[in-house]
Amino acid sequence: MKTLIWKKAIFASTYKIYSESKQIGQLTKHKLSAWSKAEMNGKKFKFHSKGFLNNTSEIYNESDVKIGDIKFTSWKRKAEINLNSKYHYWRYNTLFNTKWLMQNEQIQINSSANTFSGSIETNAEDEISILTGLFVTNHYRENILPIGLAVLAPLFLVIF
Repeated sequence: MKTLIWKKAIFASTYKIYSESKQIGQLTKHKLSAWSKAEMNGKKFKFHSKGFLNNTSEIYNESDVKIGDIKFTSWKRKAEINLNSKYHYWRYNTLFNTKWLMQNEQIQINSSANTFSGSIETNAEDEISILTGLFVTNHYRENILPIGLAVLAPLFLVIF
């Protein structure tokens, strides 16, 4: 298995991916847009989030051909990913969402993270699997605040 490192600055919208201290890729979420762009080892991809609270996303290659999709669970802890007709399953491994796993019969990707950096251990040779795992992580991190507010706002109004 190989180990990769990702880093993200405090207010940045870009995750930078490193292998042996050399940047090999990045994932950028465009603010106020449903699109994210990803690149790794010269291969480019796009993610397009759809639906209310972005419950699904589509994955495109650099020729704008759809190569997969992601279905997020309503409780924001799991995702089902279809990449080129192969299914992958993504889930958090810890209560505080600091570790996640993405796998199918052949690929396994493990990641541990803090707020601004993390490591990825994988046997995956294809860049899109690694980038998709990081995209799902970013998706859930971005949506935690709006969902938390939606759940807690009615409770706050009832108490006060």
